[in-house]
Amino acid sequence: MESSIAKTVEANNASNLRSTIISEGIKYLSFTTSTQFEWVFHATNGINLWQQQFDISELNLHREESGFANNEEYFSQLKAAFDENKLTLTKQSQEVVLVTVGSGTKCLCYELTEATVSRRKSDLTDILFHLAAGMDKLEQEVKDLKKDRDRLKNVGNMSKMLQDGIGSNISDLETKQLVVNKPAKDPGRSLINPNSKKRKMAKGVEFD
Repeated sequence: MESSIAKTVEANNASNLRSTIISEGIKYLSFTTSTQFEWVFHATNGINLWQQQFDISELNLHREESGFANNEEYFSQLKAAFDENKLTLTKQSQEVVLVTVGSGTKCLCYELTEATVSRRKSDLTDILFHLAAGMDKLEQEVKDLKKDRDRLKNVGNMSKMLQDGIGSNISDLETKQLVVNKPAKDPGRSLINPNSKKRKMAKGVEFD
């Protein structure tokens, strides 16, 4: 029962969502984390941290109260809001902030309370390292894309060189073949019918 929250979150790719929210000129980072026993919705301004924890029963209750029939629908709307940075944050007090997603009958609302000092340190440290790992992964993907681009460029250049080389070689061979196959000029033979000798026209008697 306890591990089903981790399976649910993992199945819906909702364990590491991140989005930036600007509220009253202040920038916040909203993100989610999960463990084997809970799924946590966070918001931070870099100094303070607010969060709401869910076990599987609390998550199911929140989903039903929000008007969603299943987890796929619930997390689909949540992930879309994170991807498009469409979360709204309202600071009710120093201890409580509300993060809302959507409106109307299917509105997700999270009531986040201020984390303890020890929890704030550990969770902020976790998100910082997670963001750093994400940057490393992104940089590696960019490097791999550049390598693929350079490799394709080299293949294209090599192909062009081969085509140009083969074309010039064929042209040279054709020219040489024409020269080789051109019949030698024989003063005594006809070019039209090489096997026959040209006959000299008869001349009359010449007198000195």
